Amino acid sequence: MHRNGRTSAGKTRWRCRHCHASRVQVIDNKAKQLNEFLDWLLGRRIMREMPGGGRTFRRRTSWCWNLWPISPFIDETLPVIYIDGIYLSRKAVVLIASSDTRVLGWYLARSESSAAYMGLMKKIAAPFMVVSDGGAGFAKALRQVWPATRHQRCLLHAANQVKRYTTRNPLTAAGKDLLMLAGLLTRVRTIEQRDQWIFWYQNWRDSYRVYLSEMSRQPDGRKVFTHQRLRKARAGLDRLLRDRTLFAFLDAGVEGMPAFNNRAESVNSCLRRMLRQHIGLRVDRQVKAIMWWCFMHSGQGLTAADILRLFPDGDEVLRFYQHPGNQGGQLPGAPEYGQVVMWHELHTSDPYRLDWD
Repeated sequence: MHRNGRTSAGKTRWRCRHCHASRVQVIDNKAKQLNEFLDWLLGRRIMREMPGGGRTFRRRTSWCWNLWPISPFIDETLPVIYIDGIYLSRKAVVLIASSDTRVLGWYLARSESSAAYMGLMKKIAAPFMVVSDGGAGFAKALRQVWPATRHQRCLLHAANQVKRYTTRNPLTAAGKDLLMLAGLLTRVRTIEQRDQWIFWYQNWRDSYRVYLSEMSRQPDGRKVFTHQRLRKARAGLDRLLRDRTLFAFLDAGVEGMPAFNNRAESVNSCLRRMLRQHIGLRVDRQVKAIMWWCFMHSGQGLTAADILRLFPDGDEVLRFYQHPGNQGGQLPGAPEYGQVVMWHELHTSDPYRLDWD
C-alpha cells in the first residue's frame, strides 16, 4: 500500500496499488490503557488525580470494567493453603484461597455454602493442610473435595466464637473461667501446652456440668436450659476437639504448621484498603476490583496483551450462555460449580469455558 493523502480527520490514508482498497492505520492502545487502568485500581491515586480530572481517564478505560479475570487451575501440591471470604453485600461474597506467597484462586458466590467452597477448591490441588475460620459449609466441601487434607481451625476465630457467647464481661463464674480459657487458647504452641489446655477445659466441663444443666420455665410453660449461651460455647469447643481441627497444626507431625489464618486476613485487609481508596464503586465493580487484585497477586505473569487475548469480556460471556447449546447443562469435562451469583446479580453463570483457563 502507498500513501494516498489524508482523511478529513488528518490521518494518513493508504491505498493498495492492485485492488485499490483504501484504509487508515489504527494503532491499538488497549494494552496501554489496561496497564493505566490497573495502575490506578491497584495504586494510591484517586480518580480526580487522573488525566482530565478523571473524566478523560474514565472515558478511555471504561471498557476495562467489562473484562473478567479468570481464576487459574493450580496443579501444584502445597503444604498449606489459607481460605477465607470477603463479603460485599448481603448476597455477594468472594471466597479466596491463598498460599504464603500468592493468591491461588477466587470464587464469587451468594454465601459461604458448601457448593461455593467446592467451586473454589476443585480448581486447586489438595494441600497437606488447610487453615480456615470455620465458615459455614466448609467442612462438608473439605470432605468431598480434599478428603485427605488436614483442617486447622484458626485459633483466634475459635476464641472469638467463645467470646461472642460469653461477652467481654461475663457475670457468672462459669463464663469468666471459659473466657479465660479462650484467651489461653491462642497461646498454645507446643504439644505440652495443648495437653495442659485440654486438661483445664475438661476440669471446667466437670466443674460446671450441673450448673449448665439447670432448666428454666418460660411464660408459655416450656422448659429451656437457663444458660443456653454457655452451652453453645461448650458445644462449639467440643465439636472442634472431636473433629480434631482445633490442634491439627500439632497433630500433623510437621513443625512450623500455622495455627492462625493470618495470611487470609492480610489479603482481606489489602482488599478493604483498596476498596476504601476507591470508595463509591458500585458492587459489581467492587467484585471486579477484588478479582483484578487477586489476579495481579497470583503470580501468573501475564502481560496486558496476553490478558486481552485470553480473558473474556461481558459480551462474550453473555453470548456464550445465551447460546441454545449451552443452556441447562454442564460442558463435558468442565469442573462443577456451586451456587454462584446469577448473571443479572453481578456474576457469570456456571460453567466456565475450558479454553478461558
